[in-house]
Amino acid sequence: MMTTRMLGTNAEPLDPLQQQEPTAEELKARCTAWATLMNDNKYDTIFQLRGPRTIEAMRYNFMTMRPATCIDIQMVSIMCHVLNRERVERFERDVYCVPPEILTRMFDTYGLNYLDKKTKMPYLVKQLKDHEEYVQLLDMQKLKSHSVLFAPALYSNHWWLYVLDVQHKEFYIVDSMYGIAPNQNRNKLHPFACNVLNQLRVRAGAPSILKKGTIALQL
Repeated sequence: MMTTRMLGTNAEPLDPLQQQEPTAEELKARCTAWATLMNDNKYDTIFQLRGPRTIEAMRYNFMTMRPATCIDIQMVSIMCHVLNRERVERFERDVYCVPPEILTRMFDTYGLNYLDKKTKMPYLVKQLKDHEEYVQLLDMQKLKSHSVLFAPALYSNHWWLYVLDVQHKEFYIVDSMYGIAPNQNRNKLHPFACNVLNQLRVRAGAPSILKKGTIALQL
């Protein structure tokens, strides 16, 4: 009689005539344990997502989804990729999730000192030496046409989400841990993020949502 072994480190073979099929929650728990298991195969490829670019997820990427760890940027990029491919009318028509690499790269490069001393305005994405590599991650058509942008941001080992409502010219911060910014440094980053997102839209051919000489929308 054929038996099957479920994913998991100590899973017993299942006799299809004697045992019930595992529930969705049980399968989810076993798959999570398998994907995040600490072992010598942390560089095993778990899956690949194919589209305008191929995103590969390895076991060590999944390991960062365990409690008390900072989620790897590759996992957040995968979440954006999946969201942008959702066959949900509202998302297809209105919402675009900006890959996290660009905003994170700008934060890492300039941090709180993001004002150019010459122009007194935020540094431009095109001033990054490797900016073309990051711009290639974008869907320019959606960036131009969609009215709501989701933009995950990582700074000081903490993730939060920016939401830019283009139609109403409003800018929001969504943070599951903090109702208000835990310090002033975080507050100083928000205008920079808004400016970078506006730069990307303009690069895609959309009109600027900022008044001339202003850095960002008012929060």
